[in-house]
Order: sequence, then C-alpha cells, then structure tokens
Amino acid sequence: MKARIPDKTQAALTCPNCGPSTALVVRTNQRTKGQFLGCPNYDDPLVNCKYTQSIPEDVRLRLEAWPDFWAGDTNGDQPFSAENRKEIT
Repeated sequence: MKARIPDKTQAALTCPNCGPSTALVVRTNQRTKGQFLGCPNYDDPLVNCKYTQSIPEDVRLRLEAWPDFWAGDTNGDQPFSAENRKEIT
C-alpha cells in the first residue's frame, strides 16, 4: 500500500497552463481516494485551471521521503532537482 501524501503538498513540477511560478499540489479524489497532482488554482474563480496529472513514481517517492525538501527552495524560486540531493547530509 502506498503512503498517503498530505493534500496540498507541493511537488517540484509546475502547471503548464499557469506558468513556472505555479507548483502543482497533491490532491485526493473524494470518490476513489486516489491521489494525483493538480493546479492550486483549481478553486480560484478567476483562474479556474483544471490541469491534473497522475503522480510520477519518482515524484511520489520524493514527496513521501522529504515533502518539505522537494517542495522548492526557501525563497520559493526554483524547485530542487535531483542534482541538488547532495545538500542532504
């Protein structure tokens, strides 16, 4: 059984519709309880972006292991990448 990732956890992937400053977040289907990535602007009545995608396995593993680390850097500028893993000691 896969571990549950808390809803609204940011992934190091961005919404292709809303631009590079919009990190996708984990969402849970209320009917099936399956998890997926979706645009955080889904509920925003002005933007109303409906972009979703399944959670890639490598992203799922990162979110389960280090949810805070993989969400992005401390300034919110660029998401961490696999090349930056050496920062973990």
